[in-house]
Amino acid sequence: MKQNQYEITYLVDPNASEETRGSLQSAVDEHIASLEGSVAASAPTLRRTLAYPIAKKTSAFMRVMNVDLDPAKILELQQFLKKAEGVMRVTIIATLPRTRMSQEILEKHGRRTSKDKHRGNGRPEKAEKKDATPEKEVTMQDVEKGIEEALTEEVK
Repeated sequence: MKQNQYEITYLVDPNASEETRGSLQSAVDEHIASLEGSVAASAPTLRRTLAYPIAKKTSAFMRVMNVDLDPAKILELQQFLKKAEGVMRVTIIATLPRTRMSQEILEKHGRRTSKDKHRGNGRPEKAEKKDATPEKEVTMQDVEKGIEEALTEEVK
């Protein structure tokens, strides 16, 4: 039986108690196991503010998980999640199989060169000036001359 990888995200009613959310999470995991699938990874369930209201609620608890499951059984899992008490929305996305990189590859290709180094703010570091010659000041006459040359070349 071939299993594909899926990313499943579901939103739970923000008024649901912690006990209810825990039992729902256990029920989902057990249902995946009953379908001969496995949970590869799961992020903790966190409260999120929604971009738009769902059933007049502006926040929800969100759980994201990666699952290995037979493609023929994904519809059954989707129906289970939609009918589960407290689930407001469900999204299932097929993902590419994730492979782990060996530490050797990470060390070899993970090093930054001096060109690639960035500060913590995401901007590249300023390059040192090699030539200390001052830049030529541009005047309006130079700009007008350049525009005139460009227009005459375009007309030709």
